[in-house]
Amino acid sequence: MAHYIWPPQWVGPLPEWVMEPGRAVNRDDLAAVVADVELPVGIRIRAFRDGMLAFDLGSWGDPVKIRDASPENFEAVAEYQVRCARLMNAHLACLHTTSQWPFKPTVLAPNRVMNVRWADGRFESGGDEIMGLALWKARSEASDWNDWRLLSRSSAPIATEAMEESFELLRDLLDQPKQDVALLRAELLFRSAAAYSDHDSSAALVHAWTATEGLLGDLFADYWDGREGINRKRRDFLKGSDVTARVTAEILSLADLLPLPLYRAIVTALNRRNAWLHNQKAVTSGDAASAVMAAQALFELVEGVRLSLPLGRQLHSIG
Repeated sequence: MAHYIWPPQWVGPLPEWVMEPGRAVNRDDLAAVVADVELPVGIRIRAFRDGMLAFDLGSWGDPVKIRDASPENFEAVAEYQVRCARLMNAHLACLHTTSQWPFKPTVLAPNRVMNVRWADGRFESGGDEIMGLALWKARSEASDWNDWRLLSRSSAPIATEAMEESFELLRDLLDQPKQDVALLRAELLFRSAAAYSDHDSSAALVHAWTATEGLLGDLFADYWDGREGINRKRRDFLKGSDVTARVTAEILSLADLLPLPLYRAIVTALNRRNAWLHNQKAVTSGDAASAVMAAQALFELVEGVRLSLPLGRQLHSIG
């Protein structure tokens, strides 16, 4: 499985002919592997110079389910595709964290995931019709004029070191006790930053708050699990839905588990989310930015992994 970084990005040193207009294109440069890593559960990732990221997922994600193409298995296949795309989006969150020169975050949808040959990244199938055609041309012997990879790219290339560091960050996410939850929240952070970059403040706030509420719940549960003298009935109540996110944040703050600036940012995000949900009050860019920053800070506090997306470099940190 594979996808192209979008907008188009070079990875590793630029081919010499890119710097010399008029020089003949060497297509072998485009398909050169610039980074290769093996991660837990047999996952392997290769980064190609033209910006393709290929994933050999091994047994991860229960690929056995997708071998049955019967209509009855449709939901299992769709679930598998979404889970694989989530892993790739979580990696993109890691890549945006490690890249020195931020580029526009773009969420990867399952219909952009392709099937490629692991050895050379040659396109086989997958992706939507337009993307699939473009990628087929890119990996074929088509003429240069219709190869979108040869278009000028406005941002600096992604350094090989940054790509390798992003793999290590993804390793940290895969090593989490609740791996699927950690990947989901990393994707939510990525979605919130992507929405913010698209000036969709409401979506940025909603994605950020969804991650925040789950992270608060985990921190709250760990707090009560570590305390003695509380019977099971009381513990279940404290972990249940009757205890709101606002109450959770208050208790965690009073217990010195939430730094005061982070507590204030979380409460503000909750209030803005409620105003948008219940009163249809517009979400401002500042509201969204604060919510995204709070979610990133809380993710680092709870998961122990620092994801600093492009938005994080534009604003003061929280916590």
